[in-house]
Amino acid sequence: MDIELSTEDLAFKTEVNEFFHANQMDKGEDYFSWRTRWFENAKEKGGWDVPKWPVEFGGPGWTPTQHYIWEQETARAT
Repeated sequence: MDIELSTEDLAFKTEVNEFFHANQMDKGEDYFSWRTRWFENAKEKGGWDVPKWPVEFGGPGWTPTQHYIWEQETARAT
């Protein structure tokens, strides 16, 4: 599926990539420490720890395109 991303969506994609790059597991870091760090950093981003939740419950309030970007970039990062 080809989707033409807006300037805002491209900026969001870059932000997501930077987040995943900055929050990779460090060499020698145990899994539970890494997951705790990842979730804390995602929470600080404004609901990135619960991307499907609505804003009123702490979610990020993303557009459908942003959800698509998140899913695509999550798949690439894992």
